[in-house]
Amino acid sequence: MKIISFLGTGTYSETTYVFEEQAYKTRLFPAALYEFFQPAAKELLVCVTDEAEKKHFPALCNELEGRIQPKPIKIPIGKNTNELWTIFDELAKNVDSGDSVVFDITYALRSIPVLVFIAIVYLRSAQNVRIEAIINGAFEVRDGTRTPVFDLSPFIKVLDWTIAADRFLKTGDETELVAELREAHNLPYQSRPSTEQDLPRQLQQVASRIANVTEAMRTTRVRDAVDAVKPMLHQLEKARSEVETWAHPFAVMLDQVRQAYQPFASQNQQDLAEELGIQLKIIQWYIEKGQIVQATLLEREWTVSLLTFQLGMDSLRDRRSAEDILNCSIDNLKNKIPLPADIRRLEQRDQIVDVWNRLHDLRNDIAHCGMRKSTIKARDISHKAEVIFGCLTDLSNAVL
Repeated sequence: MKIISFLGTGTYSETTYVFEEQAYKTRLFPAALYEFFQPAAKELLVCVTDEAEKKHFPALCNELEGRIQPKPIKIPIGKNTNELWTIFDELAKNVDSGDSVVFDITYALRSIPVLVFIAIVYLRSAQNVRIEAIINGAFEVRDGTRTPVFDLSPFIKVLDWTIAADRFLKTGDETELVAELREAHNLPYQSRPSTEQDLPRQLQQVASRIANVTEAMRTTRVRDAVDAVKPMLHQLEKARSEVETWAHPFAVMLDQVRQAYQPFASQNQQDLAEELGIQLKIIQWYIEKGQIVQATLLEREWTVSLLTFQLGMDSLRDRRSAEDILNCSIDNLKNKIPLPADIRRLEQRDQIVDVWNRLHDLRNDIAHCGMRKSTIKARDISHKAEVIFGCLTDLSNAVL
C-alpha cells in the first residue's frame, strides 16, 4: 500500500493526532499518517515544492528514520492551470495499476484537495486503483492538544452513487446502480451482528426489481417490462426508509427514478389502447437513451398492433394476418392497384402504409447489420427512427 501526502511551507505545531483508536504525537502529520497505516504501508510519497522540501522534508526523514524512507515528489506551487496539470500528472505517474493508496490532504493548499479528488476518480477508473482512505488531520478543530483525523473516503461513495444513478436515468443501464444497492444491502451484515433488527431487508429487492425492468427493456421484452414496472415502483416506496438509512445518496434520486418509469405502469393490461400508448412512450424512451435498434423494432411491432386494434383483430393471434395486409398494401401501392379491402376502409390508411414502408426498409437494413450493397449510413439511422416516431405519434393522436 502507498501513502501519498503533502508538505507545505507553513509553521507546523506539535499535536497529538487521533485516528480511530490510535494516537501519535508529532508536528509533521505525514509521520502520524505512516504510524496509523503501517505495517501495510510500504511507500510514503510526499509531494513537496522546492521550498517545502528544504524546510520540512529533512525533519520528516529524521523522525521516520529506521522505519521508512519517504520519497519526495517534486511539484510546483499550483499558481496557474499548467502547474495544476503538472501536479495531476505527478500524482498519476506515481501510482501503478492495481495499487492500494491512502491519500492525505492535510497540508494540501488552495485547490490541491479538489485536484486530489479528481485524480482519485481518474485513478480508480483508468488504473483500477483501490483507495484505502482519504485522510485529513483537522488541526483547526483540535481539542486542546488532541487533533482529530478524518477519513473522507466515504464521500467518494456519493460520487459512485451519483454516477450509477445518472447512468441509469440517462442510458437505462442499471448495472452500476444495482451493484451499489446490493453492496449497500450486504455490507451491514458483514460488519454487524445478524441478530440486529435494523439491518436492511428491502435493498436487495429494490436491486432485483430495477434489474427486472431494465433487462426486459434492453431485450425488447416490452410486455414483461410493463408488467415489472408496478412491482418496482411499489418496492421503491416500500424501501424508502431503508434507502434513507443505508443508501442515502440514492435517496435524493429515488423520486427521479419513480418519475422516469411511472409512465410505463399499466392500469389495465387488457386495454390495447392503453398498451399502445405506453409502448409509444417506451419508443420515445429508447430514442432518448440512444437505443435506436430497440426503438425501430418496437416501432414496427407498434404499427402491427395499431392495425389489429383498428380492425378489431386479436393483437397476438392475428399479427401474421395484419402483417400480410400491410405487406400486400405496399405491393399494391407499387403496382398502382387498390389497397386491400380491410385497410382501404380506414381513414388513416395512407399514413399507415407510408410508415410501414419506411419501417420495412429501416428495420431490414438494421437486421442485416450493413451487410448489403446499398445500406443506410449509421448517422442517418437515428434520424429515420425519430421521423418514424413522429409519424406514429400522429397516428396515435388520430386513432387512440
